[in-house]
Amino acid sequence: MRSRLSGVHQKTMGRKIERYTVYKRIVIDGKPGQWTKLAIITDVSVRELTVHLEQGKEYEFVVTASNVHGESKIEDRNIKRVMVKGGMFTVLYFY
Repeated sequence: MRSRLSGVHQKTMGRKIERYTVYKRIVIDGKPGQWTKLAIITDVSVRELTVHLEQGKEYEFVVTASNVHGESKIEDRNIKRVMVKGGMFTVLYFY
């Protein structure tokens, strides 16, 4: 399974991105849980992440960018929801 996350490059204030942080949360009965930090990616040339997911569960993912001004905010328009039906691994691509 492959999922694309977009909107990561928002509001960098003209500064170089130093790292990406990937968050995930489980959605139960349509209600999202708390965000947990899945990965911190310091090599900003990396644009994908393979994650292990449990079959039959629904997840949401978001990626933030950080620079000298701090971490970008988690915005609803950048959240990607994934329902895991078959496979248990997914590759997240972020741009």
